[in-house]
Amino acid sequence: MVPDVLLHLAEVGAQYTERRGYDVAAFAKQLLQAMRAVECGAGRCSSWGEGMVATHVDRLFSFWVEARGRCVVCDRTKSWYECEDVLSLGLPEKAERRTTLHELYLRSCAAGVLTVDGAGAVDRPLSIACESCGGDSVQVQRRLASSPNVLVVRIGRRIAGPDGGMPRH
Repeated sequence: MVPDVLLHLAEVGAQYTERRGYDVAAFAKQLLQAMRAVECGAGRCSSWGEGMVATHVDRLFSFWVEARGRCVVCDRTKSWYECEDVLSLGLPEKAERRTTLHELYLRSCAAGVLTVDGAGAVDRPLSIACESCGGDSVQVQRRLASSPNVLVVRIGRRIAGPDGGMPRH
């Protein structure tokens, strides 16, 4: 007996037609997007806000992240919200002891410097530049502003490869 999701891999994405190793977190994210599209196509959705649509998939898996940014150059601040369906957490560079999920989340809430082009960002390029000075680095702090019914967590880790390091998730 084969799970239904394996019978419909091509509907999730063309790259999943062959059954071989893929990034599970990327697959889960695309699966949620495909499920959302099916819900919208069947009319099981509702519009709200500025052209946004909500489905039962969103009700189960989506959550809001509050982000606060401060320009390193001119000190201007801005706050915004992002809708997510997978919580991405990174491991510390040198983990000298076991780390709990709670500690990883708290570490991810700490302010960090991200550049506009995404260099140095693990999974999320910065979506804004400083509107007053045009600076390319903004110190950003994020936190969960709502909680989903089902929380999908992606923990990124680095495994050293022959070239000195290969990102793995």
